[in-house]
Amino acid sequence: PPPPPPPQPFKKELFLQANFRFMVLKSSQTAAHATDADHNIDWEDLVQVETLLDEAATFHCPICLEAPAIIPQMTRCGHIFCFACIIRLLHMGEGLRCTSPCPLCFAPVSVRDLRSVHPCRVPTPSLGKPLKLVQVVRQRGKVVPLPRRANESCSAAAARRGRAFRAARKCPASGELLCEPLAN
Repeated sequence: PPPPPPPQPFKKELFLQANFRFMVLKSSQTAAHATDADHNIDWEDLVQVETLLDEAATFHCPICLEAPAIIPQMTRCGHIFCFACIIRLLHMGEGLRCTSPCPLCFAPVSVRDLRSVHPCRVPTPSLGKPLKLVQVVRQRGKVVPLPRRANESCSAAAARRGRAFRAARKCPASGELLCEPLAN
């Protein structure tokens, strides 16, 4: 067999896109993202960054060590700071028009590169607590998966998905093949 391909170099932009959700301007060109999840989003088109956090997690500002970070802001390099802390750091240079190095990775940071961060709280799973799982289906050639509807027929789900998949059981009332939900 041929040797495995060499590992891809780390790309910070792809890491951010994989771990955060972005709100973009209405005027931004997003057609390429419908078929390619790795297509870079232009940082200038971002309005806000959303991140999923469990109920107990908070952002810690690495400058003031405050938790939670007050009015969290994300830099282009993906680090999150309190708004006042990062503005104070940027103002220490030659005014707010200049760039300063990020205190964590030394990448250039400017005021124009800051984006507001909105934490989306998700429940923390715990032992003995019920957990609801939703099966999602992604259409062929699309990036965004959609939730599979409860008791959706396999033929309807296959049509939405773009290809057939194995049926699990017959509906007693109609005799139509239904997709079985995953067991708990």
